[in-house]
Amino acid sequence: MARIPDAGSDAPRSRVGALADAASASVPLDSAPPRPMLCTKDQKDPFAMLRLAALALVLVLAACTGRPALDDPKLSDRVLDLEVFFAGKTRAYGQFNDVFGTVRRRFEVDITGTWDGERLTLIEDFVYEDGSTEQRVWTLTKTGPQTWEGTAPGVIGTARGEERGDTFNWQYTIDLPVPDGTMRVEFDDWMWLLSDDRLLNRAYMSRFGIPIGEVIITFERP
Repeated sequence: MARIPDAGSDAPRSRVGALADAASASVPLDSAPPRPMLCTKDQKDPFAMLRLAALALVLVLAACTGRPALDDPKLSDRVLDLEVFFAGKTRAYGQFNDVFGTVRRRFEVDITGTWDGERLTLIEDFVYEDGSTEQRVWTLTKTGPQTWEGTAPGVIGTARGEERGDTFNWQYTIDLPVPDGTMRVEFDDWMWLLSDDRLLNRAYMSRFGIPIGEVIITFERP
């Protein structure tokens, strides 16, 4: 029967024990354990590029979102004439949504319109949900049976638009007031006559060609 070696025996040590001795001999007793690597302030966030790429993808997808066209099939035989709909008093209710769909601001607008046979003047008095107010005065000139040009304070150059059946579209660039100054944005503005006394407005907003949100407004005649 084989015997178990005594502690003081000269019998060969196990292979496990020999490996343990070798490992302990190669690592000084006073050495500290390795520390995990951390990003310092001089090192870049390894996920920063991924976040930027994700944001760029969102913006590209937003830019590729379909928009209306004047040639789209009309859903009614109504005819939108701006000088008819906006003559007199109109009230509007609207909100601004950012590019992610989050509602950022709501407002009401009281509009007084005057048509002199050539020019349509719209005095728009805004009241925002936070209590702030703003007034914008549009002067629109009818340049053809279905075409318009318009100016207003803050508008860069001239806004141009066209009526087609129950639809109106125009584009313009405007400096909008913001808390720390103004922000220049481009509008692709669409209107649809839903009934004789109701108009739906959806305006696509962009900055440097990049979508930043949209404004949705319902106009109602008393």
